[in-house]
Amino acid sequence: MISLSDMFEDRRSDEVGQAIRALRAPAAWTAEKFARAKSLNQALQNANYKMFEGHLHRYYMRGGMGFSYVYQVPFTKRGQLQVFRGKLIRLVCVGNQNFQAFFMASVVNWDQRGLSYEIAMVANDCDEPMHIKPLWKTFE
Repeated sequence: MISLSDMFEDRRSDEVGQAIRALRAPAAWTAEKFARAKSLNQALQNANYKMFEGHLHRYYMRGGMGFSYVYQVPFTKRGQLQVFRGKLIRLVCVGNQNFQAFFMASVVNWDQRGLSYEIAMVANDCDEPMHIKPLWKTFE
């Protein structure tokens, strides 16, 4: 399970981050937004992101396609993310169906790391420490 103390805001200042920002901009799913999703997938592939499947609740991915955060992978991590042990990665949701989801992840530079989710929760007076839903709008 991912710990909130290891999750950070995604600053989205690199090429992949800009593609995520464009997709996450408020808009209906028109042809233009589908083109942005295709552009994001292409940017992720060009940056050698690794794709894997998982459950939305295990990765705190409830923001839909393009939702992302930066994660400091612990040295003891097992499962899909064990190849990234000890590294700072960006996790991106690239699709979901029911509770099954498709994610892509890759190592990112330290300048992509923003506020910790725990710090942001204190700043936003969140009562539930394990519930990040109120933060979706904060980091968009």
